[in-house]
Amino acid sequence: MKPRAYEAIDPDSESIRAYIEERGGQMPYGDKTAPDVIDREFGMSKAAFKRALGKLLKEKQVEKLDNGYKLK
Repeated sequence: MKPRAYEAIDPDSESIRAYIEERGGQMPYGDKTAPDVIDREFGMSKAAFKRALGKLLKEKQVEKLDNGYKLK
């Protein structure tokens, strides 16, 4: 069974943060990215991706760019 959304948000946000770090501090994915791309790149649903990315934004760990996100 998959963990509940509130249980998965921390590992998902860490996964996104690690992905950004591995790629020089930026990523080209965001709200408008197709669900199949999110699943292929991150192994999570688009909803889970948006929740985790929202957590990173709220904690001011990332900031939105015109073409994606970058670490602060």
